[in-house]
Amino acid sequence: MGPLQNLPKDAKVDEGQLTRVEAIINSMTNQERRDHNVIDGKRRKRIAKGSGTTCRTSIRSSSSICKCGR
Repeated sequence: MGPLQNLPKDAKVDEGQLTRVEAIINSMTNQERRDHNVIDGKRRKRIAKGSGTTCRTSIRSSSSICKCGR
């Protein structure tokens, strides 16, 4: 099951947060998904608008996503 196999069985998952993260990822281009270094201010604004989140929320979530992907 990949990286989720290390999660404790009783871990609480916030479905709302997962939905937001999924929307942010779906708003990214393939290039942005592969290399997060290409994401600048304009791209962050576009990703936030496309995902229905604020720019600050999308930045915070995309930073978390990038850390997990390493």
